[in-house]
Amino acid sequence: MKILLASASPRRKELIAGLGLPYEIVKINVDEIFD
Repeated sequence: MKILLASASPRRKELIAGLGLPYEIVKINVDEIFD
């Protein structure tokens, strides 16, 4: 199983890497600002 990490957060990357599971960082272009 591969985890898709849709976040550029270095901390999240570190946490996922610490699990020892395969993962891939995917870049998404989503505006996260809501009015």
